Amino acid sequence: MKLLNRTLAALALSALVATVAACGGSNSAPTTANGLTQIRVGVVPNATAVPVYLAQSQGYFAKHGLQVDIQKVAGGSEELSRILSGDLAVGHNALVPAIIAASKKLPIRIAQVGDMAPSSPDAPSIFGLVVNADSPVKDYSDLKGQNIAVNALGAAAELTVRKLLDQATGDPKSAQLLEVPYPSMLAALNANRVAAAQLTEPFLSQAKAKGDRVISYPYVQATPGAEISCYVTGPRADPKVVAEFAAAIEEARKTAAADPALVRSTIGSFTEIKGGALTTMTLPDFSQPRSSQADQGVADDLKKYGFMDSAVKVDDLFVAKR
Repeated sequence: MKLLNRTLAALALSALVATVAACGGSNSAPTTANGLTQIRVGVVPNATAVPVYLAQSQGYFAKHGLQVDIQKVAGGSEELSRILSGDLAVGHNALVPAIIAASKKLPIRIAQVGDMAPSSPDAPSIFGLVVNADSPVKDYSDLKGQNIAVNALGAAAELTVRKLLDQATGDPKSAQLLEVPYPSMLAALNANRVAAAQLTEPFLSQAKAKGDRVISYPYVQATPGAEISCYVTGPRADPKVVAEFAAAIEEARKTAAADPALVRSTIGSFTEIKGGALTTMTLPDFSQPRSSQADQGVADDLKKYGFMDSAVKVDDLFVAKR
């Protein structure tokens, strides 16, 4: 959590410098010869970013007067920095760091929703807490005093596990969470360096195929119906351009919800997920409308469990009220 807070503090300083330099004004995006507005959009190339690529391939961006240069970024912190500087008009990010950034008074706004945690408690998710096939662990109460792998501390993975540990044991810190990159989690699990690992696709499907057990879908249990990802913008983006971007992404989300085969082929075009893994993986949920109550629950949990000091009203972060 300390690393995230240091990163956000640095971003807050850069945001102040950028705001002063811009004198509060938005950037004027260039246009093409055929009248399309040119913008750069950042994505961390994972399956939840598929609406951006669908909006491009299906012509939704062009329909809304945009020519989009999709730029892959290494992570959410880099993306937020580039949004605040005006280098990116919009970025595909996760809801949790967006809320934490807002609690630090960074001038970010949410332009559009991304994918959602399923609201049904029995629904599968792209995130699962996995144990070895022969593990005695059946639920969170059995993880007391154990090591659990998550991809990032201070983010959504830690929040969901802490909340579910709290519900099961009465202590959100009853297990030790270790930061382990997704590609290394199965090896850590197999070597018994961790008792459980919160995996995402395609690693989740790989674990299931070799007989490992999913004991929980943490986002479904901890934050049902809440946004997992969203599209973030900053003070230097043109509001009219951001509105057109949001409209294009909404069309792409509807296409994604209606055509899973197209979603799979599109994911294969911009990620390293190929072959059987692409065929069997659980897809992100783009079918649900936004739940204001569920999103606010995430913000309230972030404050409750010490991820941020200040309360945030998530509805107020949206460019257009939803």
